[in-house]
Amino acid sequence: MGPANHEEHDMSQAQHLRLGIIGAGIAANDLHVPAIEKLQDKIRISAVCNRSPEKARRLAARADRLYGQETPWFTDYTELLAREDVDAVAVLLPVDLNYRVTRSAVEAGKHVLVEKPLAANLEEGRKMLKLEEDHPELVMMVAENFRYRRVYREAAGMLKSGAIGEIQHIRWDFIMQMLPETNKYARTSWRTGHSFAGGFVTDGGVHVISAMRDLFGDLSISAAEVWSTNPEIGKMDALLAQFTSSGREGISPARGTLHINYSVNGLKGMRAVIMGTRGSMIIDDVDISILKNSESMPDESLSEHRHFPDDKGYRGEYEDFLSAISGTAAPVSSITQGYKDLETILGAIELAGGGS
Repeated sequence: MGPANHEEHDMSQAQHLRLGIIGAGIAANDLHVPAIEKLQDKIRISAVCNRSPEKARRLAARADRLYGQETPWFTDYTELLAREDVDAVAVLLPVDLNYRVTRSAVEAGKHVLVEKPLAANLEEGRKMLKLEEDHPELVMMVAENFRYRRVYREAAGMLKSGAIGEIQHIRWDFIMQMLPETNKYARTSWRTGHSFAGGFVTDGGVHVISAMRDLFGDLSISAAEVWSTNPEIGKMDALLAQFTSSGREGISPARGTLHINYSVNGLKGMRAVIMGTRGSMIIDDVDISILKNSESMPDESLSEHRHFPDDKGYRGEYEDFLSAISGTAAPVSSITQGYKDLETILGAIELAGGGS
């Protein structure tokens, strides 16, 4: 999709994007609003909605404090969409509501930032693609913050510069222990109850796939298995997959393995080991290490360690949304990219026999 050309919502430097927030749960309060607070000179929360009046009122009060004026709140999202002082909406709901609410939003003439995963299934994902095609005057984006993480941009630059030579193998792990008694995400019934295929494996898996696709190109899954260690958090909590990457822009194709696991005791985080002909790269959360063999390359430095802290990409996500609406550039985290992320993780789950 190209930059939006929508005169009604064209913003000058003096104007705010008037944003309606639909959904006042964990994502809104812990992830999105903190990013919006950093951009309050460019984004104004003009209305909020949640089916729970208490949650809607609480989020509206937070916006009141931020902007120094009263923020209207609703329990029916169609009332929010009918407001003329809403230019765009952030759809931050359980995934099975994404398509229905996004469709209503674009039909009401609003730009949309919709939380990942894009849709509950590929059929609804394709309907999202059609919505974007039918409404070129509007910006539609997926809230995939990993596309804006500094560490992956830096890693891509290093790989393209030949820091480890040609990639031979990739090993990518995303592991943690997700327990209902200690993690509020594990107490969300739409995730643990599998209102969409894969549950947590899909919910977190699209994060991993987005980072991997941005680095290595599209992934072709050749083998996969899923299993469950803790039934409290769903029918599956782990995925192991073998893949081949297509390569992209100076980064060679490669084979690799992907391991996602939500029931690992004692280890936590995102860690990628990328093995090349001239060394290996380790991406460990926000750190990148380059390791080389002194015997085969005695004149080169044995190791290099660099640190790339960020806010996990949430501010960049909203800056991209603003740029797309103003017509500066097409969005990085497009509906097409979100669909490909979903298609890849669901394809792996289906191959493993866990698609039902």
